Amino acid sequence: MLDYVGRGARLIAGTPLDEFHKLRYKLYIEQEGWDVPHENGREYDEFDTPQAGYLLCRHEVTGRVLGGVRLLRSTQSYMIKDLWPDMLDNMAPPEADDVWEGSRLHADPSLAPEARRKVIQELGVGLYEFARRCEISKILFVMPPRLAEAWFQSGVPFEMLGGEKHFATGPAVAGWILCTKEALDIAASRLGRKADIRGLEDLVVSAA
Repeated sequence: MLDYVGRGARLIAGTPLDEFHKLRYKLYIEQEGWDVPHENGREYDEFDTPQAGYLLCRHEVTGRVLGGVRLLRSTQSYMIKDLWPDMLDNMAPPEADDVWEGSRLHADPSLAPEARRKVIQELGVGLYEFARRCEISKILFVMPPRLAEAWFQSGVPFEMLGGEKHFATGPAVAGWILCTKEALDIAASRLGRKADIRGLEDLVVSAA
């Protein structure tokens, strides 16, 4: 199941969002060795602000957080605009109500490969449903080239926005998924159903 969670004023221990930060620590600090801020077994950065939102994939029975993605409006501070504007060829970083940025998209690294694939797949469908509900036309991402290639191979609309940039963690490219009804239908057909996202009601009302 998918939940949309706003960060709010503070992070409360034991909540699904707290679990998400622990998963990020497990993947990015322990497994990948990233040099990014962390504390008490939780990974976070300067973009985890009260304005950030999170799409979380949770176990249907236990409610355990299995993965997630952070979502930031392009009218606010976001990673590409603030850190890597040079990754975009021939365009300034967008600042528009219908363009958001996704980051920290991942599944629990302790899951079996097939289970991780299903979590990422459900999050992918959820992104398109989220975009449809909130009238978003594009979601920006910085990702490894192999993940960008996977988007192309999936058949859903995706556009590269620049060449490779090399980080200590490896090469990455910038691109955005085009959030059309066609894309939602294609993504949903691969999962077998459309995503049902809980917690969107207040966000949709506030954006209206």
